[in-house]
Amino acid sequence: MAHVSTGPRTGSGGTVGVQPDPDRTELGRAFRERVYGVEVVLETITDADRALLVDDVYEQFGPALPWYERRKHDDQIDEIWRERVERTLEWAVLFDLLERTADGYRIA
Repeated sequence: MAHVSTGPRTGSGGTVGVQPDPDRTELGRAFRERVYGVEVVLETITDADRALLVDDVYEQFGPALPWYERRKHDDQIDEIWRERVERTLEWAVLFDLLERTADGYRIA
């Protein structure tokens, strides 16, 4: 059985290392830079003249799907990637990059 430590972490100097709560703006920046497809999703919403539903965004996102994902998921590609686009939209709302309205998603 593995041992799980519940005590405080200590740095190299023996002091307790406390990490501050992550900054939402910094998390949003990292989300944009490091998560595949985020920029495509945000550009799609930015270029729209109205709020967009998940299906609208997915339709525009489709050409950005990597070939290896199409090959890997074959007949489930739409189901899997539509869900990923929806999660991306929700994370973007959490990071204040988008806002969710009754009509869909739009730039915050």
